[in-house]
Amino acid sequence: MTKVIEPPVLLSRTLTFVLAASVAVLATLGFSLYKMAPLTRPEVFFLVNQSRNVNYVLKQPDPKDIPFKEEFIEGFIRTYIIARNSLESPKSITIDRWNRIVKPWSSLPVYTKFKNTNTYTEVTKNRMPGIVCSINFNDNSIAKYSKGYRVVFDRTCFDKISGRQTEPKSYKIDIAIKTYLDNNSDKVLNYLEGLRDNPLGIQITEYTVVGAKNTDPLSDMETDFYKEGF
Repeated sequence: MTKVIEPPVLLSRTLTFVLAASVAVLATLGFSLYKMAPLTRPEVFFLVNQSRNVNYVLKQPDPKDIPFKEEFIEGFIRTYIIARNSLESPKSITIDRWNRIVKPWSSLPVYTKFKNTNTYTEVTKNRMPGIVCSINFNDNSIAKYSKGYRVVFDRTCFDKISGRQTEPKSYKIDIAIKTYLDNNSDKVLNYLEGLRDNPLGIQITEYTVVGAKNTDPLSDMETDFYKEGF
């Protein structure tokens, strides 16, 4: 009678584990590929020359070539609201965000109004070292209306030094936008003047707080942090 030599139990269990892990990896890879193709949202990529002294011509697009225009605009507005109203620590991150996003994405009157807020003054003078603020949107936070877009969001601030936190406060903002091409003609842009930081050529031309108190989040003097002189 031929004797059958069974493999060691440890080796058998190891091979079983390796096989199960391989099946899990393949399943995860297959699911990832399924979710990636086709893409469910547009992605914008820009190839630029290394030279900074180059002018670019922003061409007037055909409307039918922008099937996801509203998605682009909503993404633009969300990014703008977060960059303008959130605070990071260290404050150099916030100031860099204001320079790279808020300034080039705002018309001159809107940006001037932004610079006159209390928070802008306090942050640029380094008087709020430990305060961070976050922005939260709901599913239907951005709605289009006759004059532009109405945005609703909550803002919560936290003081890292004292450990205090404000209650989430809701704000409602009316925003109007324009593009570099609103005059229905092509526009020549220098790389440093706009294409680097605002490649879509969209600008906020109106930023108005609406509601009962009509207070800009960056000038809201009712928070405990401002009351105590931070």
